[in-house]
Amino acid sequence: MNIGDKVILANTKEKGIVICFLKGDQVEVALDGWNSKQVFTKNELRLVDQPTENKPVMTAKPKNDFEKGIFLAFVPNKMHSGDNLELYVINNTDWDLPFSITIDKTRTKAGLMAGFIKSGGFQKHSEKLKIENFDEWKTISFSTLYFSETNAEIVTPLFVQKKFYADTFFQNKKIAPILDIEAYLFQIDLKSIEINAKEIQEKMLSQSAKIEIPIEKPPSELDLHIENISKNHRQLGKAEIFAVQLDAFEKHLDKAIASGCNEVLYIHGIGDWKLKKAIHEVLEFHQNVIDFGIANEQKYGMGATFVKIK
Repeated sequence: MNIGDKVILANTKEKGIVICFLKGDQVEVALDGWNSKQVFTKNELRLVDQPTENKPVMTAKPKNDFEKGIFLAFVPNKMHSGDNLELYVINNTDWDLPFSITIDKTRTKAGLMAGFIKSGGFQKHSEKLKIENFDEWKTISFSTLYFSETNAEIVTPLFVQKKFYADTFFQNKKIAPILDIEAYLFQIDLKSIEINAKEIQEKMLSQSAKIEIPIEKPPSELDLHIENISKNHRQLGKAEIFAVQLDAFEKHLDKAIASGCNEVLYIHGIGDWKLKKAIHEVLEFHQNVIDFGIANEQKYGMGATFVKIK
């Protein structure tokens, strides 16, 4: 069993992706359909489509459907200190690329790597990324200029912000171009459609706009206590519980904005104030939030936050 393997739970038949090995013969798994990491013993898991001992298996390299482009390749690398990934930036274009990558957090950006890659080349990050710290580096920004010493068409500089999710990250194993090795591979210069929650709301309110599929409004109140948002919360550690709660809050808020909600409420409890602090940091700098604060103290104490949406 290795990082990125598809596994199935022996009892519930749920499937997921192995993302980390822990002490005590425990395995961290991102379950399909759940944006959370959960811990199981190896005895509770088995590989999906695991071959029998008597049946010979022909292995083949994953197919690489990409040709020209700029790629991020995360190459698995096992070390005594745990499971790590080696990050490569691959320039499979006809241009030379001066570039930079930053790790994005709520208020700050931290430089991860920068450099200059000739056409058909690559650059490797000097340090390895720990899978156990996936939540810390899963959101990055990549920027580059397209440079050529000869006459060439003008190309707009590229800026991409990308957020990885564990349940899809470890399913994206392919053969990396130029490197010709297996990696979790992501092409970052593909054209994508950005969804702007405010624009969706304005279109819904416009008489001339005809939207065939309405966006369903989420509940106006969300209880973030872990037993309400995770089936297997008893198997989660403190860090995993916090990640699940914050992810549930962010997704609910996005849906509330997109569907035109005016006000929502989040019950986060008191605890060590960590979750409340993280929620308030997100809300403080959110362009679609008019106001927020402690909700009805008589009913919730200091354990709930109201949010007013533009």
